Amino acid sequence: MKLRRIACSHGFSLIETIVVLVVGAILASVLITVVGRSVERSSTAAAQLPGVYAIQTVMENIQYAARTNNLVQMSALIGPEGTSRNNAFGHYSVVHNRFIRFTSGVEALSPGGTNTLKVTIGNTQGDRLTLILGL
Repeated sequence: MKLRRIACSHGFSLIETIVVLVVGAILASVLITVVGRSVERSSTAAAQLPGVYAIQTVMENIQYAARTNNLVQMSALIGPEGTSRNNAFGHYSVVHNRFIRFTSGVEALSPGGTNTLKVTIGNTQGDRLTLILGL
């Protein structure tokens, strides 16, 4: 009885190995592109955090002062619209500092009004924060 050797292959051929490497390289390049964009966006938010924290601190100082001052005094302490201020509240720019009223849910200017004060402050990075003070 003659024994024949059956040809069996152990491992992968060169073509199969090259195809797997090419597909892996394509997937890796897509993954690096997606992860790179998200890391870039997250660093932008982290860079803005100190400015946002500073403007939040200013707004908290304004809220605290509003406990002991009336709205007309608060308007004077905050400063006129369009000015940059560096006072006891902190460093900020005044975007809005006006008395308003709401009619049917719509904001309108209230010249001479003293019931509702709208204050919007900003920083040098373009961040803004709005506070509505009322009686």
